[in-house]
Amino acid sequence: MKKSNSIVSQYLKTLLLLSLFLQASCSQLPLNSPSSSKLKSLLVACERADVTTSPQFIHHPHWPVLAANRFLLSYQKQPLSFKQWQAWLDELSALQQGNGKSAVQSKSCMKVLRSDAVYQLREELFSEWHSSLYAAWPVIADIMKPFVNRAVEQEIEHNKGIEKQFRAVAHPLDMGMLKDYQWYGRSINSNHSFQMSDIPLSPLGLPELSALQREALLDKWQPLWAINSMAENDRPLSLARVSGELQIDKSPSIYRYISYGRLQGEIILQLNYVIWFAERKPEGWIDLLAGQFDGIQLRSHLDLQGNVLAYDAMHSCGCWYQLFSSPKLRQTKKAEGEPVYLSSFWPGNKAPIVVLSANQHQLRALLPWRDRAWEVADKELISLNSKPYSELESLFDKQGLLAESIRLERFLFAPLGVKAAGSMRSRGRHQIAFTSERYFDQPDLLESLGFERVEPRSD
Repeated sequence: MKKSNSIVSQYLKTLLLLSLFLQASCSQLPLNSPSSSKLKSLLVACERADVTTSPQFIHHPHWPVLAANRFLLSYQKQPLSFKQWQAWLDELSALQQGNGKSAVQSKSCMKVLRSDAVYQLREELFSEWHSSLYAAWPVIADIMKPFVNRAVEQEIEHNKGIEKQFRAVAHPLDMGMLKDYQWYGRSINSNHSFQMSDIPLSPLGLPELSALQREALLDKWQPLWAINSMAENDRPLSLARVSGELQIDKSPSIYRYISYGRLQGEIILQLNYVIWFAERKPEGWIDLLAGQFDGIQLRSHLDLQGNVLAYDAMHSCGCWYQLFSSPKLRQTKKAEGEPVYLSSFWPGNKAPIVVLSANQHQLRALLPWRDRAWEVADKELISLNSKPYSELESLFDKQGLLAESIRLERFLFAPLGVKAAGSMRSRGRHQIAFTSERYFDQPDLLESLGFERVEPRSD
């Protein structure tokens, strides 16, 4: 995880020596199993040798032209009517089209996928569609887990202490605590003119939002960012790759997209916001976490009535996951596996103010919205250009990694099954734990962390 060196250095040094010594003996277990002969004979039209795979998708191992994400694959756990199967195929095609990739273009392939014969074999089709990104290193993982979990627990306590400084009393703006911060965002948080409850649902239960409605939702919940520095590497920027060369545009930008999750069978709407920085500078002689480029992603979880259920965040390497749950949720059981940062503070039912530290770009707190907050802090607001996340897809290699963002910590955590730990990566590739299998785009993430829906508490 992305942590302050002062807390975990003793663990990092010990584990680095251990992992370098042992990881050469590790191997990855095979994941694929053979498809049924009947399904193979039906889907001959889908066997294309010229398919260009994308790391943000989960491609079927036998028919790579079929590319899904974790949310779409979660439908394999529920019965699908024939109508829902057709709608699922439509989502499969739209997913690729919406991200600048070729959809399933073969008419003969799509025709057979829509047939009753394939519908009857859909469970067989799903059974080989593996979504795990973790390599299997069981012996080394058993040795390392106690060290890593202990380091995570200490870092959680350290950062909760910092968060409490911002939330223990009145709004930090009123206490003059944010005067040294630079502010980024929108000057006006728009109010969309439609009710979420009026939006029709697809056969799969997904809201059928127009392009304008999608943008209005993203505008409404886009946060303000308060960053404790005006240094060059703490200014949000734009990235692009042109003819293979990574190019930096210093115009401050925010990248946005909508995704979906589940909570106790309910579809959850997720609004995603990502900002990028040029660098995390070393803070010592050896800083395993320092390197070129850094990113922060904040996500709002909404029910289909438009109520915010939670916010969560991570670095663009998948590091340092944090969850801020609303009073509409409660944790009924402790999350299994690696400890999780669960905030005891709720920023409210408006877009939050995100407080970031200098250089490490650590999320220190989510604060309640305040109209024209930057003026209260006696600062100017720097506008962020809103861009679709799809503009970032060219940055990443075939493994979904930003090669230029490599970190030394990759040597430390490789035995725990995370490839190139610390490197920035594409959506769909974010592993957010080392000692247990956990993903940022895991559809049932909130539920897997022990949360369930409850009636709102009275404050």
